Amino acid sequence: NLVPPAVRNRASDLNEKLKLLICESSKKNCDCNLDKIDLKLFATSFNTWLTDANDATKLAVLEWVQLLFDTIYDRFSEYVPLLFNTLLDITRSESLKVVESSLKMLCIICTSTNSSEKYNPSFEVFLTGILTNLCKNKFMQFLSQGPFIINYICKYLDPIDVYFKLSKITLNLFNKEESRTIVENLNIIMLTSKETRGLRNFLIHEEDKKKYNVFKTIFYCWGLNPVSALSLSLLSGYYELSSELVNQFQHLEPSIQSLMQFDHLIQLLESPTFTCNLIS
Repeated sequence: NLVPPAVRNRASDLNEKLKLLICESSKKNCDCNLDKIDLKLFATSFNTWLTDANDATKLAVLEWVQLLFDTIYDRFSEYVPLLFNTLLDITRSESLKVVESSLKMLCIICTSTNSSEKYNPSFEVFLTGILTNLCKNKFMQFLSQGPFIINYICKYLDPIDVYFKLSKITLNLFNKEESRTIVENLNIIMLTSKETRGLRNFLIHEEDKKKYNVFKTIFYCWGLNPVSALSLSLLSGYYELSSELVNQFQHLEPSIQSLMQFDHLIQLLESPTFTCNLIS
């Protein structure tokens, strides 16, 4: 706010011209120009601005990160590890635009690979960092931005892969109390979001070994939260297992939280959205 409008406009104009120059040089394969760019200095400066600057500056920096990643990936990818943890950190921002832009960049990084693999090793690091951030401060961000963040990741990446990996991370990294809360929230997102429809359809309609492996992995984790485990088995068409789970509920000590989850599950089972999923 202390910067005069004329200076701000001039800086914005210069920024756009620089980005245009990078794009044009890349398209014309003008290596003589691009090779002169000190990308390590760029990455270091980006890191500082993403950490300390205001939201508008962070968004401008994130545009630059994606631009360099898209135009000169072979050279800039070497410096991406310098930015990775900072990109994870700013997914905790109160600005949804900053969160969305950082998530987009992280998803792009995870799927950038020269091998036949769908994802590179940063995929697990990314999802581990996201879960860890969401669970800090008594799950405050999970309650406020959790659905937005998980849905965005599932929109950009395959929700089957995302939930498969999240289930493994939850089992390996968090204690039982934390895991129950994580599963409860992930389960609601899985059952209700349009971004996770691909996972729901896969669990409902597929009958191959892959479905069983995906179901088994998620179920082992969902088993920490009985109501979530029941909803998963019902969704996947394993009705005998669902019946066994219901029989086991009589041995559980009732709590307000579990009763609220049962009530929510009944509402979901009676909803047109869930019914359409099962009969489609």
